[in-house]
Amino acid sequence: MKVFYILFLLLSNSIIFSQEICDNGIDDDGDGQIDLNDSDCYCINPSLISLLPNPSFEIYSSCPSGFSELNYATPWIQATNGTTDYFNTCSSFMMPALLNSSLLNFPNGNGITGAFYRDVSKEYLGLQLSSPLLAGTNYQLTFKIASLTSDHNGYSTPYNINIFEPVNITIFGNPNNTNFPLNTFLSPDIIDSNWIDIGHVKYTPTSNWDEITIIFTPNININSLMIGAPTILPVSYNEPTALIGNVYAYFLYDNLILNKSSDFKININQIGDLCSNNLVLQSNLTSNSLTNITYQWYKNNIAINGATNPTYAIPFDLSNIGTYCV
Repeated sequence: MKVFYILFLLLSNSIIFSQEICDNGIDDDGDGQIDLNDSDCYCINPSLISLLPNPSFEIYSSCPSGFSELNYATPWIQATNGTTDYFNTCSSFMMPALLNSSLLNFPNGNGITGAFYRDVSKEYLGLQLSSPLLAGTNYQLTFKIASLTSDHNGYSTPYNINIFEPVNITIFGNPNNTNFPLNTFLSPDIIDSNWIDIGHVKYTPTSNWDEITIIFTPNININSLMIGAPTILPVSYNEPTALIGNVYAYFLYDNLILNKSSDFKININQIGDLCSNNLVLQSNLTSNSLTNITYQWYKNNIAINGATNPTYAIPFDLSNIGTYCV
């Protein structure tokens, strides 16, 4: 049996307290929201700037009026022949499946982007970097992600996103300043060997906004990026999906923060795995500027009582599947 889960990193310089105490696993103010799920508890990291311009798609040349308009969120662009989308609340246009979901409360501002993960037509967001990612340097990309099912016209289906397997969300890099879009409906490395997988993370599709992190070290300088589906998708993404037909996995992105790993202060490594009953999450400081450190682990944004060490062991149990942060 395979058990899948998501890891993400919570960046925190301070936690703001009001009636809700943010690290005790209790709904102190009685609003139905516990700990980090409560808007009274939020984390700030004001000094961290993304190396990606327009990281949460707030800047636009025009409000989107239909599908396939990622280029409005300049300098992002539809990176291949796959028609990546842009959504912003400045417009009345919205994907029907998104309107029928619980994902309209965007994580950061008014804009997001979205793409289908289809074996015969992959969709990528891409851009040319203003300065290269340097070979041998550790980088980290942390971003918000959610997913839903849709037919090929963008309308809802009666199927839950959990019919799709976990998938590697992938960063492709190119040492050249590449002209977009690349003439392919497949992954960029299929048509141009200059495009290489420089980092990926396994994501279990869910119909909630989550945060995931890709940590990577390019071995060459990178001047252009694409983000999206891996070269080979899991079987459930082949068409027609699970013999259903006209049901596709659609992924949404927001707030893509890319910088050197050391600027994030901390990241999480996995040792072992859940099915072998030896899974340990290990927090690693990436900066020596932090002092007087204390730790608190969370599951699904709710504090885990007594989990205050740099590592946290997760025993095998189906109830332990979830999203963990520190």
